[in-house]
Amino acid sequence: MITDAWQTYQVNNKNYLNAFNRQVQSIELNNNVQHKKDVFNAITGTVTGAAGGATAGAQMGIGAVNGGIIGGAVSAVGGAMDVYYNELLRNEALDLTRDQFGYNMQNIQALPDTLAKVSTFDKNNAI
Repeated sequence: MITDAWQTYQVNNKNYLNAFNRQVQSIELNNNVQHKKDVFNAITGTVTGAAGGATAGAQMGIGAVNGGIIGGAVSAVGGAMDVYYNELLRNEALDLTRDQFGYNMQNIQALPDTLAKVSTFDKNNAI
C-alpha cells in the first residue's frame, strides 16, 4: 500500500486553511483599527504640539503664533512618520504570516510517497 503524505495531511487538517484565513482576517481587522488609532493620535499630537509650541514661543519671545506653527509642524511630521512606520510593520507581520503558511504547505507537499503495510504474503509465499 502506498501512502501520500500530502493527501494524509489534507484529510487530517481539513480546517487548517479555514483557521489560517480566520487568523489573517483577525490580523487585518486589528491592523485597520490600529491604523485609525495611529491617525487619531497623530492629529491630537499635532494639536498638542502646536499648543505647546505657542506657549514656548510666547515665553521665548518669538511669539505664540510662530511657536504654535513650529510646534504643530514638528508634531505633524512626527505623527506622520509614526503612522507610516507602524503601517509598514503591520503589513510586514501580515506578509510574514502568509509566507509562513505557504512554506508550511510546500514542506508537506514536498514529502515523498511512502510504503505502508508491507507484508511477505505474495503469490510465491509458501504459507
